[in-house]
Amino acid sequence: MRVKINGYKMTPIDACRWCGKLYEKKHVNMKYCSEKCQVEARRERDRAYNKEKREIRRKFPLGTSNLRGSRQKNFDKELELVEKEYGRVFGKRR
Repeated sequence: MRVKINGYKMTPIDACRWCGKLYEKKHVNMKYCSEKCQVEARRERDRAYNKEKREIRRKFPLGTSNLRGSRQKNFDKELELVEKEYGRVFGKRR
């Protein structure tokens, strides 16, 4: 993206969102000065996202379920299992 000012072609300059270095923008959506900075910023975002997911999994361990892969034939037994799982996950009975 080039901008004309008084007949001269000017390239917009911006600061890299990762390292803070000044760089010439080659297109409007450019946020980082290099691919290396873009990769590092992405890794940092992924670390924060994965950390949040791990905290949620610790609070609500859903992997150890009382429910089976398919429904029980006996409705009362199925209801009992669902209520038991609800109590385990949310710490209370319905």
